Amino acid sequence: MSRFFDFITRLSLRFRWVTIAITLLTLAAGVWSVTQLNLELLPRIEFPQTVVVAQWPDGENAEQFLQEITLPLEEGLTAVPGVVNVESTTNAGFAFIIVRNDFGMNQEAVLRDIETAVDNLTLPAEAEVQILNFSLSDLPVVVASLSANDLTLPELKELVERELQPRLEALEQVSSVAVSGGQELPDEEAEVIAEAPAPEPTAVPSPTPTVEPTPTAEPTPEPVEEPAADEADESAADETALPEFEPVDLPQSWIAGAAQMGQTIADTGDMNAPLLQGILAFAPEQLADLTPAMWRAIDPEVVALALPAVSDTLTPTLLAELEAIQLAAAGLDPDPAPLPESWVALAADAGLPLTTTADLPPQALGLIVGSAPELLADLTPETLLAFSPELLAAFPDAYLAELDPGLQQTIANIQIAAARHTLLAEAADADEEGETAVPDPARLPDMIIQAAQAFGEVMEYAQDVPPDFIRALGDFGEQGLQALALLTPDNLRLLQPEAIALLPEPFLDGLDADLRAELDELAADYGGAGQLALLEAEERAAAAADAPPLGEIWTRPQPDGSPSNWQTAADILNNRFAPSAAAFINVLPESSQEPLASISSFSPEVMQYLADNEEGFVANLSPVVLEMLAPETLAFLLDNYPDAFEPEQAARLRRVAVGDVAAFVPTASVTRANGDPSVIVSLFKDGDANTVSVAHRIFDEMAAFQDDYPGLSVNMVFEQATFIEESIAGVSREGLLGAVFATIIILLFLSGRVGGKYKLSWRATLVTAVSIPLSIFSAFLMMWLVPLTLGAWL
Repeated sequence: MSRFFDFITRLSLRFRWVTIAITLLTLAAGVWSVTQLNLELLPRIEFPQTVVVAQWPDGENAEQFLQEITLPLEEGLTAVPGVVNVESTTNAGFAFIIVRNDFGMNQEAVLRDIETAVDNLTLPAEAEVQILNFSLSDLPVVVASLSANDLTLPELKELVERELQPRLEALEQVSSVAVSGGQELPDEEAEVIAEAPAPEPTAVPSPTPTVEPTPTAEPTPEPVEEPAADEADESAADETALPEFEPVDLPQSWIAGAAQMGQTIADTGDMNAPLLQGILAFAPEQLADLTPAMWRAIDPEVVALALPAVSDTLTPTLLAELEAIQLAAAGLDPDPAPLPESWVALAADAGLPLTTTADLPPQALGLIVGSAPELLADLTPETLLAFSPELLAAFPDAYLAELDPGLQQTIANIQIAAARHTLLAEAADADEEGETAVPDPARLPDMIIQAAQAFGEVMEYAQDVPPDFIRALGDFGEQGLQALALLTPDNLRLLQPEAIALLPEPFLDGLDADLRAELDELAADYGGAGQLALLEAEERAAAAADAPPLGEIWTRPQPDGSPSNWQTAADILNNRFAPSAAAFINVLPESSQEPLASISSFSPEVMQYLADNEEGFVANLSPVVLEMLAPETLAFLLDNYPDAFEPEQAARLRRVAVGDVAAFVPTASVTRANGDPSVIVSLFKDGDANTVSVAHRIFDEMAAFQDDYPGLSVNMVFEQATFIEESIAGVSREGLLGAVFATIIILLFLSGRVGGKYKLSWRATLVTAVSIPLSIFSAFLMMWLVPLTLGAWL
């Protein structure tokens, strides 16, 4: 090796001009490579997978969708070169397919091949297929917030879309420009509207009062013994003492779905059985939006409802974790698993014959952890999940903190579930010993209690169930029948007679004949079990016959040609998607594809029918919905239901009705920056573009646009260029400092004593001062040049 380097050195000195020429060429190539390098905030990482989303509104069920949409897609996608795995989830009307390919492939080429494969398939004409791909390059380069003192937000958005957006899209290597916002909340309007005269009263349709249900005889409900106050307080204290699972924020699709059912949720702590049953019935595809952390944080009793439907779609690891939490919630120990050989050997040396997790007492675990903590590394996640909650509580906190976050969450929730079960079991034992005045058969199932909370009712025992709650469950269709099926025979016998008379007939038909006879006798004052429900159904049918028709947007046929489910105002009143007509209408701005057309189509006759048949209907309508009503309908409500509005709200609505104030119609998103309404502009670059160069082109164009409109204010919410430039400046600064210190050190080594005096050689000084920085600079350039050259060649 030394001879080789000696030969290279002699050859370089002999042909010094060739060496200098090669050095200069290397420097020139390095300088050229610097000009060609892309500057990125994040490395350009492309995920080796593509998502295919298929929608088919004509699919009647998941099996039909699977046969006609999913299977052909799977067959076509599997044949794409480089695809190694295709996973799909199919529901009625919706399929979600993940296509994974080999690492290192060109994702753009794979995407083109997938698009070609989908285009070549013969699918139903109504089917829609979307192909999605994502990489870190999809993040915006610049996000800017624009505002103007002399323009309203709608005017500003129109200016941005007309003038600025085309100029930005014309910039080199800018791939797309997204404009959002342009709307402000009603209470943020800066304009002052002069007091407008009240509109002329609208003609009032002849009122049709609601017919109240009349029992066959004067009801004489039996007195019900209420729990003592101190016992109720103690029960409430016991419930509040139960440990809670750490909540996790729910996805937006779940929040919107709950809103359609008249509920407000934010995290997993708000999840209850009725809500999950509604999701399973009406939007099962939303289960795919739940992350593993969300699944682990939902109450085990609620998760148990969904596991049969989703167990095939969950990963084996997540399914095992959820089952472990379920066992702890039921007070059961998991199935034993073999212990690691190192644990078995150490226990054998101590005279303990241990083979599985079930053989390990807490004392032995403490001995192993104390004497050989390194053996904890031999435990697998499967082994940990096989330990009882008591043993899991004995593990050191430092060890648990090093586990995977998902496993940490699972272990914590196992212990919480076990603690909850213990407290509930102790409370049940206390009830059996006579410490509670209300007997066990009177207590409602937990899911019924949670369902009552969703309706705003607080109840625990069958005697507490109000008739309106049974009426609401009966009107809730199949989901209500499933909830009623949870009631035990003892619960049914202890219901109030009026509540028994309101039980729906489909539910009563499934009861034992003897139990049905008992219930008939208990509700004899109302004509028998279910008779009041039948009477009210007949009255609703009679009232529906006189219900005013809905607008054309509601009654037009469905895409398959079948009649619409919405024909008259009675369909709004008796809807099964929300507990009331007002709650149903309030979610239309967020859930309807055409909210303005749907709400503005309500005639005064429709609103009067709903107000006459639902207590508090007008007062419960949201301000957004009121402003979206047609002017004549809004004026009708103001004239005929004045007590439903606050004075300030009524004054604004009257201005809206006569056109002096623009109604707040959520046709655009409301965006805010630093607490102020604004228009947001997000800019994206081509995948192979230089981020810093593109960002500076955008900055220059933004500055020119601001010069053209002096009243405009532009604030950079986010931009990548500054981060990149500061990072490069820091690296360059450190590199130069290193070069200076290297030069000083080498000068000291090349110096020496001449004539008894310490001198610096001028030749050494010149050579060092020139060659060392050039060498370091060349090294940096070569580090950039080689990857760039190899990348271009490959």
